Amino acid sequence: MVAVALEPIRRNCPGCSYDRQVTFALVPQLLRELPGRYVVEPADEAVGEVARIEISDDRTVVRQVAADAADGWVALSSEGTPHGLEEPGMTVSLLLPLAEAGIGVFVASTLSADVVLVAGPDVSAARRALVEAGHRFVD
Repeated sequence: MVAVALEPIRRNCPGCSYDRQVTFALVPQLLRELPGRYVVEPADEAVGEVARIEISDDRTVVRQVAADAADGWVALSSEGTPHGLEEPGMTVSLLLPLAEAGIGVFVASTLSADVVLVAGPDVSAARRALVEAGHRFVD
């Protein structure tokens, strides 16, 4: 594990005390790029969904599209490092290096793994950022 110290968190919240130093152990994970491309879209437009997320009236699905889809997202899975829901730091260990590299993501999870979707044009930079943070990819 790699210890990572984050800058103090500051939020514009009068009367709130959010300034604090956050330290956690970055958990290196074994990742795999899933085959194909994916789209993230409103549930009412989806056919062939892979994942469905519903919160109140906001329904989103992830579905697979043609592998050469220009606007598709690439799915990076942490299934090589299975973990339970109670394991702290797993998802943030993937997201922090991507955020530091300026890469936007969409995240979905199963009971034992996380799937981080990155825009197709960003996949090389995403893989590089994750490897530099200590993660490994299996091909």
